Amino acid sequence: MTRPPCPYQLAGLATLEATVDIAMRALVEAYRELHRDPEPGDSAESVTAARLVDQCGRLLAALDAHRRQLIRP
Repeated sequence: MTRPPCPYQLAGLATLEATVDIAMRALVEAYRELHRDPEPGDSAESVTAARLVDQCGRLLAALDAHRRQLIRP
């Protein structure tokens, strides 16, 4: 038995998605080296930023899948 999603649930998901997307875009803008393939001499900070961008992308995909489950008929 599934119940319909609460409008606040969908609004909360949209807010979280927007926040993660903004954070990911800010990282990419702040670390221009993320626009190229990683190199062995990259700083630890750049490597960490690249990993964080990757995790943001994964989180956005998971949130999208969750939202699709909520609005599924």
